[in-house]
Amino acid sequence: IGLDKMPYIGYFSQFTDNLFVATGFKEWGMTTSNVGFMTSAFEDCVSLTSLDINIDTSSVTNMSSMFKNCSSLDSLDILSFNTSNVTLMFDMFNGCSKLINLNLRNFNTKNVTNMRNMFSDCSALESLNISKFNTANVSSMASMFNGCSALENIDVSSFDTSSVKEMQYMFNNCSSLTKLDLSNLTDGENFILPKEVGGYLDLSSLKKAEGLVLPKLLFWDLDLKNLETAKGLRLPDFVGGRVNLDNLITAEGIILPKNEQGEFYVPGSVLYCEFTREELIEAAKRTEENQMKLNRTKS
Repeated sequence: IGLDKMPYIGYFSQFTDNLFVATGFKEWGMTTSNVGFMTSAFEDCVSLTSLDINIDTSSVTNMSSMFKNCSSLDSLDILSFNTSNVTLMFDMFNGCSKLINLNLRNFNTKNVTNMRNMFSDCSALESLNISKFNTANVSSMASMFNGCSALENIDVSSFDTSSVKEMQYMFNNCSSLTKLDLSNLTDGENFILPKEVGGYLDLSSLKKAEGLVLPKLLFWDLDLKNLETAKGLRLPDFVGGRVNLDNLITAEGIILPKNEQGEFYVPGSVLYCEFTREELIEAAKRTEENQMKLNRTKS
């Protein structure tokens, strides 16, 4: 076999720093069905504007950073991807700042364990279909949607978070969100939401709020109807609709915002709770006093 048939991956020419080519593999009986890793396959291809890939990914286990920092990419068709064996998807689309639509409805994520930064800084993304994601084995979702500032709705209602250990900054800087359904979330530890949510926030399955950071401004309802203990719960400065704390067993440990006069208040136009607003305020005062005592002990 001639040298022109030798497998090659590299620069297209010495004058094309951002253009790469892969050729000659078929003649050697090699196809993408033999490939197990696609880590950083297109990372930093900053001049790439569109990509239509029809390859066999059935053996791939690692797609981390695959399209990372493809900052000019505005069109990506990967509906044909077979992801049934993939375990790592962290940073996969991180930095795809011009990508407007992304349809991942065919993605099989049953074996994925890490989705950290998966869509981070996809700042132009307006449509994202992840409604069929199986997240039962995912341990990290930290910063997963961080910087998706154009997304108005992220459908994560089907997400199973029972194995998740990292959720820090998952929706950080998602400044256009008008609806966020987290009704399957049961543990709020290390879960930080964006500073503002323009619409309804459903946390109706949450039973433990310690470590949960809610938005400061919530312009519609806050549903925490199954929350049993208020320890570590800091309510937003503003809730435009109802606050549902209907199953709260103890108010001890609750943290409330203060007005300009330094007085505690309970946000929300309507409160569903076994405790009155006055009782919640008294509990917040005790929380503050206990924290001050603790700080004095430490100093």
